[in-house]
Amino acid sequence: MRSEIEELPSTTRNLKKLRHLFAEKILVPSGMTINTRRGVQAPKGLWKLKDLQTLQAVEANMEFVERLGNLTQLRSVRIWKVRGIHCKHLCTSLSRLRYLSYLSLNASDENEILQLGGWDHPPQHLVKLRLKGRLAEGTMELPLCPALGSSLRRLRLVWSGLGEDPLRSLSQLTNLVRLNLQKAYEGQQLWFRSGWFPHLKQLHLYDMPQLNQVEVEDNAMASLEYLDLDGLPALKDVPRGIEYLPSLQELYLKDLHPEFKERFEKSGDKNKVPRIPYAYYIFKREDQTIYQRLS
Repeated sequence: MRSEIEELPSTTRNLKKLRHLFAEKILVPSGMTINTRRGVQAPKGLWKLKDLQTLQAVEANMEFVERLGNLTQLRSVRIWKVRGIHCKHLCTSLSRLRYLSYLSLNASDENEILQLGGWDHPPQHLVKLRLKGRLAEGTMELPLCPALGSSLRRLRLVWSGLGEDPLRSLSQLTNLVRLNLQKAYEGQQLWFRSGWFPHLKQLHLYDMPQLNQVEVEDNAMASLEYLDLDGLPALKDVPRGIEYLPSLQELYLKDLHPEFKERFEKSGDKNKVPRIPYAYYIFKREDQTIYQRLS
């Protein structure tokens, strides 16, 4: 939903039977800035709408995050402009939302840190989780991933600023079917080990300038069907072990190292791609986007 509304009227709290509230504006279509959208300012008493199931989207303030837990019927919520000082109360409130299936938290700017250490009891039915903003050091070691291991199907981490390879922790999300890492990791290597992500069908790796190697072991991501690598200027080769992805149907490679295409043509990687039905190297030529088949 797109909206020009910036603030909800105070009388919104009188809509006692309201179940779904959509009020969000797209500011920047691309993901090049952290604040791509804007929520509305929550009026006092919004937390009295006991039947509310969908809330997309509101901007965080201290009173709202303290009272959010009163909306116990919430299934879907997106919150913008989250600051570090909000996180303690926000985590306490989130732990009370036992029916929540979709959650999107977005930091107020690139330097604000999302501190989720107090989120001790994530909802058992959470299916989709989107975290946009720097994650506090040690976030990947929290019990959050094991607690969400059986329920979470989709995860998107954006602007996370992770210095250590997060895959060992994320591999505990055994039922994950879609993983999107965008500006999430500042290291050089991602290593998908045998047995990890058995149900993953889509993997998107975007905008990680230091990443120069992606390695896949035999029996890792055995169900992967779609792989998208975009904005990885240090990556010179296709993922090592790409031949171990028997279910892969689509491969898209864009904005990689300038030497990528030449190395691909001269290496054995060229013989590993033909079995993939739709494999493309994508590049710009003047004002056109060219999709060049690799298979």
